[in-house]
Amino acid sequence: MQRLNLVVQFVVGALLVVVAPFARLDLAGAQPKTLAELAVYQGPDRQKILEEGAKKEGVVTWFTSGTVPTNVLPTIKAFNKKYPHIKVDYFRSDGRALVTRLFEEQRSGRMNADAIGHNGPFFFEGRGLTQPYYSPELANIDEDAKRSEPGGKLPFWVGHWETCMVTMYNTAKISKADAPKTYQDLLKPIFKSKMTLPTSTTGSYFVGNVLIHQGKEYLEKLAKQDIRVQKISGGALGSLVVAGEVPMTPATYTSTAAASLAKKAPVGVAFLEPVGCSLAGIMLGKNAAHPHAALLFIDFTLSKAGAEARDPRYASPRKDMEGRGVAAGKFKKFYYQLVKDPIKTQKQWNKIFVEMFVEGR
Repeated sequence: MQRLNLVVQFVVGALLVVVAPFARLDLAGAQPKTLAELAVYQGPDRQKILEEGAKKEGVVTWFTSGTVPTNVLPTIKAFNKKYPHIKVDYFRSDGRALVTRLFEEQRSGRMNADAIGHNGPFFFEGRGLTQPYYSPELANIDEDAKRSEPGGKLPFWVGHWETCMVTMYNTAKISKADAPKTYQDLLKPIFKSKMTLPTSTTGSYFVGNVLIHQGKEYLEKLAKQDIRVQKISGGALGSLVVAGEVPMTPATYTSTAAASLAKKAPVGVAFLEPVGCSLAGIMLGKNAAHPHAALLFIDFTLSKAGAEARDPRYASPRKDMEGRGVAAGKFKKFYYQLVKDPIKTQKQWNKIFVEMFVEGR
């Protein structure tokens, strides 16, 4: 019996020697060997793997359409405070030019972008420019602020900052008591001939939001409010509100309003729900040369610390942040870029905008 017990102990011990390494491997997760595997890796040692890999890479290249002094540089500064050994090289351009540059690099076979910041996910869908990825911060981001390829389980585009459209009025022309609180208020006789819209994309975005949530009949009534249209941007129109040349516009952004209020300009701001927001997302380059550093950078830009590093005029789609600065508080949002078939839809919005507010005057 004693000999039998010894045999059993020997066999069990031998099995443990053979099985133990595989048990440990299963708990830790198979080590990622390719960029695609690294991008979706969720093992408990993910942070350690990224930090060790990023230390060897030493740099991350960020292509972005963000504003440099208020968005890009503050993000880099805060990231380098956490990861001083990782240099951030950035290329900044407006949205369309950035997409063109990336497509040109793709055709040449030399993709320089590790991380890509852009507000139009539809420009990238199915183009092979990006890589779906996992980040522990995904759980903290509003579900409406994520975009996946058809059938994809993980997003390739995740919103990391936003600027929302607001109604801004000159307080010498319109009192706070009279200021609109809802879209229905814009139909009041007191506001006839006092509103102006910009002809830029901002104008058609405003019309699109109203069309979807208030209906075409409302839009037709609004068009009878003798609304002026100026061939300028929403930001420039906000400056005219500050100067008193325009009593009110329902189509300027929180970034403009925040800058005006910071200078103690005679303006008031109203959030009409749902508030239309322009959302910028962060992506991982398909052939990122510095994938470990890129994923650390993406994690940071999606984090609360990353959101707080940016200028307060930029809000965040994080669930634990109810606006910042002028956009402080909780309000229902509508993201322009995330509608179905956005390019076609936005062309329709612009057509309606021109017909009703430009040609129909």
